[in-house]
Amino acid sequence: MKTFLKFLLWTFVVLLISAVVMSVTYLLERPLTDGLYALAAIFGIWIAIIIIRKIIIRLRARAQVRNILSKGSGEEVVDDLGM
Repeated sequence: MKTFLKFLLWTFVVLLISAVVMSVTYLLERPLTDGLYALAAIFGIWIAIIIIRKIIIRLRARAQVRNILSKGSGEEVVDDLGM
């Protein structure tokens, strides 16, 4: 149920943004293609931000795992007394 409501929320947000942009385009008496270009730019930037955030999170997690692995192998060498 939570996933469905989240989907409805994002659908409503997208429709609201689209309605506002197209209304402003109509009120300014611009061609509708200008409004569509503006919508494409807005949603393109939105998707780019989401992708960049995911890449940053992935790179941070990868660096954290490498840091943990390098510390773990260093401790194993120190604990080895040659017996």
